[in-house]
Amino acid sequence: MKIEIHSFHSIEKFAKNEFEAGTALISIGDTDAQPPQLKHRPEFILRLVFDDISPGQIKAMHNTHAIFSDKQAERVADFVLKNKSKINTLICQCEFGQSRSAGCAAAITEYLYNDGIKIFADDLYSPNKLVYKKVLKALENKERANA
Repeated sequence: MKIEIHSFHSIEKFAKNEFEAGTALISIGDTDAQPPQLKHRPEFILRLVFDDISPGQIKAMHNTHAIFSDKQAERVADFVLKNKSKINTLICQCEFGQSRSAGCAAAITEYLYNDGIKIFADDLYSPNKLVYKKVLKALENKERANA
């Protein structure tokens, strides 16, 4: 499975053409943002809404933002594991394509290929560590539960 990271604008541009068969999209948006407008849609889509913040930041924001939850991490794990044999390309997308989507992509890459560090090492990205940890944990828990 090929894993790509996109921003809001790059996925809208990408979706002007048809997606190849076996393409999946995990689209991550802010709580107050509209989803990307996709002229064409990939075969599999999961939409999540949460803000790019850490647990320490949410206290300072007086709970006006949504933090990534364990339930959302489980939805990512279910989506990936349910469709993994059918997915050729998995696209993780968030507003800027640098933090939340990179954290999600890094966790999935680590789980599948033990190589999530390559996303952390790439200067284009600053993976959200909360997203990374929760998604990786959810994937590992699902694997243990199905063993």
